[in-house]
Amino acid sequence: MYGGDGFAGGSVTGVGLTNTGSSTCLLSGALDVVWVDAEGRRLPTAATLTDGGRSTLTLRPGGTGYFSLTRGSMPAADENGAPCDPPAAGLRITPRGNGESLVLKGTWRACGHGRVEIGPLLASPDPSWHE
Repeated sequence: MYGGDGFAGGSVTGVGLTNTGSSTCLLSGALDVVWVDAEGRRLPTAATLTDGGRSTLTLRPGGTGYFSLTRGSMPAADENGAPCDPPAAGLRITPRGNGESLVLKGTWRACGHGRVEIGPLLASPDPSWHE
């Protein structure tokens, strides 16, 4: 994770996925994401794709693909908590067609019943995501 920016009612964070393997890989389509608790159990998640959200990116060994995570910090009218408790302990990311996943650990407020917007895969970081 790197950079990001806040806005009234939410924030955006940049994420980079690096190919640590020895062969070229193809990230094709959208990424599947799920909020998880500290034990890795699924929490309510309402993921949507933004800006097309679907793209194809070829990563050579050591190459990195980038995307954005946008989430709200305001609870929905029927959510109780201060705000959106309990917080998620991570976001499990699975590239479609791969089957393997990774978890971005942290304390994430997943407001709006776990609402998260996933941006398209990019070959370089979006310059608007502040370092």
